[in-house]
Amino acid sequence: MPIDHHHDHTHPHPRPAALSPEDRLRLVGDVGRTLSTILDPQHLLERVTELITHRFDYFYSFILICEDRDLVVRSGHGRDHAIDARLIGQRLRIGERGVTGWAAEEERTIVVPDVRQEPRYVEFDDTVRSSIVVPLLGRDRLIGVLGAESDRLDDFGREDAVMLETLASQLAIVIENAELLHAERKRARRLATVTEIARNVTSILDLQLLLEQTTALIAERFEYHNVAIMLRDEADEDWLVVAAVNPGGQFTPPGFRQQVGIGMVGWAVTSGQSQLANDTSADPHFVKCVDHDTRSELDVPLKVGERVLGVLSVESEQPDAFAEDDVPFVETLADQIAVAIENARLVTRARELAASEERNRVAREIHDTLAQSLTAVSLELDAAHRLALNAPSDDPARVSGMLARARELTHRALEEARHAIWSLMPAPLTRLPLAAAITEELATLEGTEGVESTAITVRGEPRPLPVEVEAALFRIAQEALSNVRKHARARRARVILTFGAQGVTLAIEDDGVGFDATAMPPPGDGDFGLAGMRDRAALVGGEIDVDTSPGWGTRVRASLPNARGAAVAKPRAPIRVLLADDHVLVREGVRRMLEAAPGVRLIAEVGSGEEAVERAAELRPDVILMDVHLPGIDGIEATRRIRADLPDVPVVMLSTTAPDDVVLESVRAGARGYRLKEIGPDELREAVCTATAGGSPFSPDAQAKLAGGVRRGGPAVERLSVRELAVLRHLATGAANKEIAAALRITENTVESHLRNVYAKLDVRSRTEALRRATDWGILAV
Repeated sequence: MPIDHHHDHTHPHPRPAALSPEDRLRLVGDVGRTLSTILDPQHLLERVTELITHRFDYFYSFILICEDRDLVVRSGHGRDHAIDARLIGQRLRIGERGVTGWAAEEERTIVVPDVRQEPRYVEFDDTVRSSIVVPLLGRDRLIGVLGAESDRLDDFGREDAVMLETLASQLAIVIENAELLHAERKRARRLATVTEIARNVTSILDLQLLLEQTTALIAERFEYHNVAIMLRDEADEDWLVVAAVNPGGQFTPPGFRQQVGIGMVGWAVTSGQSQLANDTSADPHFVKCVDHDTRSELDVPLKVGERVLGVLSVESEQPDAFAEDDVPFVETLADQIAVAIENARLVTRARELAASEERNRVAREIHDTLAQSLTAVSLELDAAHRLALNAPSDDPARVSGMLARARELTHRALEEARHAIWSLMPAPLTRLPLAAAITEELATLEGTEGVESTAITVRGEPRPLPVEVEAALFRIAQEALSNVRKHARARRARVILTFGAQGVTLAIEDDGVGFDATAMPPPGDGDFGLAGMRDRAALVGGEIDVDTSPGWGTRVRASLPNARGAAVAKPRAPIRVLLADDHVLVREGVRRMLEAAPGVRLIAEVGSGEEAVERAAELRPDVILMDVHLPGIDGIEATRRIRADLPDVPVVMLSTTAPDDVVLESVRAGARGYRLKEIGPDELREAVCTATAGGSPFSPDAQAKLAGGVRRGGPAVERLSVRELAVLRHLATGAANKEIAAALRITENTVESHLRNVYAKLDVRSRTEALRRATDWGILAV
C-alpha cells in the first residue's frame, strides 16, 4: 500500500532506540493475540487504542468506524491523558474533512510528517506535530481507520507504517468477527425474547398481567429506558391510554391519556405505520416531555388486520439507538402483542356473554317457577281476604283451606328460591365443603410465581353456613389468592378460616412485597379487587380489613356474621354414587340401602371393571363403590385407571375379606377407603359421605391391616428414608423449608432434595399431593 512520506527530519526528542524487525513482529503478535481474546466490539476498540499508545510509545491513537458515508469516533487514548469524552460519537464525512477522511476515501496509509504544513489536517491538539492514518480494510469493505499522533515532528517512519498496517489488517478481521458475534448474540436475544413473549401470549389470558410482563421483558433484554403500550380507549377511540409501562419507566404512568394524532405515538396510530426517529430533535412529529430526555424513539402500531388497537412505544436516551433491523423485530413483537390483546378481549367478552346467558337462564327459571308460585300465593291470599271480608263467619273452613294452600305455596316458593340461589353457587362449592374448596384453590398457588409453600388452618367447629355467606367467602378467597399470584411476589401464603359463635372470619396472608394502602387508586383502577371484595362482604352484612405495607406482606381479613339468612340452610345436592359389583344379589342389596339413605342417590350399576372405567368417565360420580374381584380387569386395576383420569373422584373398595396384600394394593391404586360387604345401611351411608368429604372410610379389619402393612414398615413406608419421613412429618405441620431445615439442622437445599425424593417415591408433584398421599397410605402415622 503506498505511503505518502517525503521528508527527512531529526527529532529534537527522539523516541527510545528503534525496535528490531523481530521485536516489532513480536510486539504486533502480542497485541494481536490480546485482541483475539476480546469479543465485545466497543471494549475491543478501547483496548486497541490503549495498547497501541503504550506499547508503541505514541502520543495519541484513535479509531473511527464507518457508518454509511460517515466516520464516527469510537475510541481514543493518550499517552498522558484519556480521550475527551466529548469526541466520542463525533462524525465526519469520508473524503470531506481531515486526514482521516482522506485516508478512508483513498483506502491507503497517509503519513503527515508536519501537521502544520498539511492543509487537510484538522487540529485536534496543539501539541501534535506529526500523524499517521491507516485504513481498516475488511473482507469486502472499509471498516474504518486507525490513526496515531505524535508530539514530535516526522515521528512515523516506514517501519511504523508497516507495523500499523500489519496490526490494522489483523484488527479489521477481529472487528468484523466481533461485530458478527455481537449481531448473532443480538439476534439470539431477540429470538429468545420473541419466544418468551409468544409463550406468555399463549399462557396468560389476563390482559393487564400480559402487558406488564411484556413491557418489562423488552426493557430488560434491550436496555431501553422507557417501554410503554398504549391502547385506544374503547369508549372513545380518539384517545390513547397507557395500559402498561416497564417498572423503570416512570415518564408515562399507566392511565396517562393522549389524543390520537399527537406526537410520534399518535402519528403511528393515525398512519398505521411504524415511526422511527434516531434523532428526535429532527422529527416534526416528536413532542418533547419535560421530565425526560428522549434522543431516539420507535413507535410501532398494534394491528389486527387493518384495525389499530394501540401502539408499542420504545424510547432511548441515546441517539441512533435503533438499527434498521430493530424495526422488523419490534414489529414482530407488536404483532404478537396485538393478537394477545385481541384474544384476551375475546375471552373477556365470552365470559361476559356466558355470565349474561347465566343471568338470563336464572331469570327464566325464576319467572317460570318462583314468580309463578308467588303469583299463586298472591291469588290464594286475595281470595281468602275477600272471603273473610264478605262472609267472616259463614265459611271459616273454606278460608282456612285457602290459607293452608297459600302456606303450602309459600313453602314451595321458598324451596324454589333456595334452588335458584344454589344454581348461582361457585362450582367448587357444589361438590366440596367450604374449607376443602378453599384448600383446592390454595393448592393452585404452589410452584407458580415463586410461591413455595401454602397452608390452610380451620379453627372452631365447622358448620353449615348460609348459601350467600359461603359464596361470598369463597369468592373473597379467590380474589385475594389471585392477588398473591399476580402481584405479591410471595414465597409463602396461608389461609385461616375461623368459625366463631357470632360469625365466621377468613384471613389470607402472604409474605410478599405488600403495598401502600394509603395510596390506593380509585376502585377498578388497579385496586387489586379490594372494592369487589368489600362489596361481596357488605352484601351479607360483613366487612373487609386490609393490613399491608411495602416490603411486609399483606393480610386480607373478611368478617361475616352468622345471622344473615341463618334460617336458610344450603340445600345439598344428593351424593351421586356409581356401584361396581358382578354379583346381582349384592348390587340389589346395596341399591336398597342407598335408596333408603337420605342425601344419597345411586346413578348407575355395572358388573365389570371395564364398565366401571367407562361409566365413571361418562357420569363423573361423586363417589364409586368398587368390588375388589371383578371379571376382566379387577377392581384394583379399575380404581387405578379411574384415579388417573378422575383424581378428584373417591373410590371405596367393597369386599368380603380384607387380605393384607389386597388392602395395601387397593390403597396404592388410589382407593380412598376399604369396607367389608357385611356393612349396614347407616355404615354404608357414613362411608359414602366420609369419602365425599375427603375422609378415608376403612373397616376396622382393613384399618388394622393397613396399620400393620403400611404404618409399621410395609412396602409403602419403606420407600422413604428416615430423613425423608422426618421432612414429610414437618411438612404436615405447615412448616416452610427454612423452618424444616432449622428443626432438622440441615440446609434448605438438603430439604429441597429430600422433598424431590419424596415426590418421586410417592408419585406426586406438589406438597399438597404428597400430604394427601401420605395420609391415604397412613405413612404419617409411622
